Amino acid sequence: MSRADPRGQRVGFVCTAALVAVGAYYLGRSHDNNVLNLSPFLVLALLPLLAQPAEGQLSGLARSLMAGLLAWTASFGLAGWGEAARAGQAWRLGPAALLEDMTLATPAAQARLDAALAPVAPPAGRMADAAAALDWLRSRNEGPPLLVNPALLQVRGLEGPAWTGMSNLSTYGLLPAPVVERFIRRGALAYRRPGWMLVDRAHPGPWLDLFRTAYEVTEQRDFGGFTAYRLVPR
Repeated sequence: MSRADPRGQRVGFVCTAALVAVGAYYLGRSHDNNVLNLSPFLVLALLPLLAQPAEGQLSGLARSLMAGLLAWTASFGLAGWGEAARAGQAWRLGPAALLEDMTLATPAAQARLDAALAPVAPPAGRMADAAAALDWLRSRNEGPPLLVNPALLQVRGLEGPAWTGMSNLSTYGLLPAPVVERFIRRGALAYRRPGWMLVDRAHPGPWLDLFRTAYEVTEQRDFGGFTAYRLVPR
């Protein structure tokens, strides 16, 4: 449809390349919601089918794909919006609540995460313990910790150096243990930087033992149901 228009060819190539790129990113990630990254690029790739005359089944297919895609995107997360509406916060459609949750800085954020984790990580109130630990770490200015609990949350809002435990468990948590251990060892060797691990003792997983293959625990402090460990490369 754009072969007679050099500018259209260039634009079409860029849009298609972007769609392939974000598609590869989606396939390489563990979070299903990353499929939303495909939406704008898919729309751009389909728009020429509407801008140029297309006959028969091709036009119908393009229009159906675009209508279905946009409707699905608009409906995504509708249950979350309903919950926000019941709480009188339906206007918060942007990422503000998510970013607030990632800092655990307010009782509301802690309560939301407790509610989300209730089926797998009772009792309620555990995230207040994690928030207390984060406040203590913030006072030491040693950077964000690796948070070990079912939320697989990469906490933010703490000043200080990142460490090789940039390790967000959601990035490699499903890989085989030998692969994770190799990643940890290579990170410790390359960065030679200490850091903190904040572990939910009710759901500790294998992570502390895996990190101990390359790090020494030099300090430990309990905060309710959580324990903070300072890890130093061997």
